[in-house]
Amino acid sequence: MAASGKPRRGIAPNMVAQDAAKVQEAFCKATGARNFFTLQDEDTKRLMHGAVVTAYGAGGHIFFEDISLNPFKDTLKVPFMDYRCNNQSHIILHANVTNAPELATKMLKSNACGVCTEVIPVQKQFWGAEFGILRDGCGVLWALSTKAECDMEASPYPPPVRSCVSVPDAEGYLKFLKEAFGDMLVEESNSKDDVGLKKADLLILGSGFSVIRDIRGAEPFERCCVELLAPGGKEVAEALGVISKVDEKTWMVRMECGICINIIEPPTTA
Repeated sequence: MAASGKPRRGIAPNMVAQDAAKVQEAFCKATGARNFFTLQDEDTKRLMHGAVVTAYGAGGHIFFEDISLNPFKDTLKVPFMDYRCNNQSHIILHANVTNAPELATKMLKSNACGVCTEVIPVQKQFWGAEFGILRDGCGVLWALSTKAECDMEASPYPPPVRSCVSVPDAEGYLKFLKEAFGDMLVEESNSKDDVGLKKADLLILGSGFSVIRDIRGAEPFERCCVELLAPGGKEVAEALGVISKVDEKTWMVRMECGICINIIEPPTTA
């Protein structure tokens, strides 16, 4: 569990789905995660923004939002459907950093993916605010939040939660991340074949992140998934949704809401 109760520094997956409160409840029941906070919409009582802390190790954060709501309507006035991926359940990458405008500028300057990153259209002076939303060249959505170093908690190692992005050009996306995060990114391992980079496992601001070459031709709202370390991996996976076995330690789950999670049995220690 989070020792300090502070927000976690780095990148966390943010699940956007119909009836997000039920999705969050089902996730906690299956994985043993605990609620970190919940914020309801005053009118509809739906989950505007919530977070859980995972049960394994020192824990990691996963956020939840109801797809029927615009949690920024009273602040940044973000156009509702522009970041809702055509009303499909999906994952936004939520990054807590010390300077969101600076990170956004680096992302906007990069065209490593072949298409420039763009800001979701909002009011003027957007990046003068403490929060903002970007869509990168592969259609992946980023929510960038500025927080003071003293207000954040560092991720444990190894991170029990890993955000994963499947993109057509894994090498291009890795270059994009390196240009954006610089020395805040550590490359742990990668695998290649005759075509090029297949998968890169990274630490970004201490949080786990994987870039995977997409061979399915996924739509942008399917680009992101979550890897979660969970003891009793198969049982956890079966409790979450429809599963398919990847290997002896990994099960891919499609939750009822449509979001994919890879459940991984943690390595045993002596």
